Amino acid sequence: ILKECKSDPELKEMPVVMVSQLSQDVLSQSLGADDYLTKPINRDLFLETVSRLISVADQDGTVLIIDDDADVRDYHIGPFVILLR
Repeated sequence: ILKECKSDPELKEMPVVMVSQLSQDVLSQSLGADDYLTKPINRDLFLETVSRLISVADQDGTVLIIDDDADVRDYHIGPFVILLR
């Protein structure tokens, strides 16, 4: 999904944080992720990372969270407004 997003002209500038249970920081960088976190993630660190990327990218504060685990996704959604189920 990340590779497709980064090749889309409308999405390629969107900041991306890749989160995985495996140590895949090199893979995440090669796919164009702006940051990488390893599960289980600290919610405060996640929110801090996303907030930093939004402010650096001068975004409107909208965040897209994609996760196949609804409980994890809902826990981390916090103040963010777009949720892909």
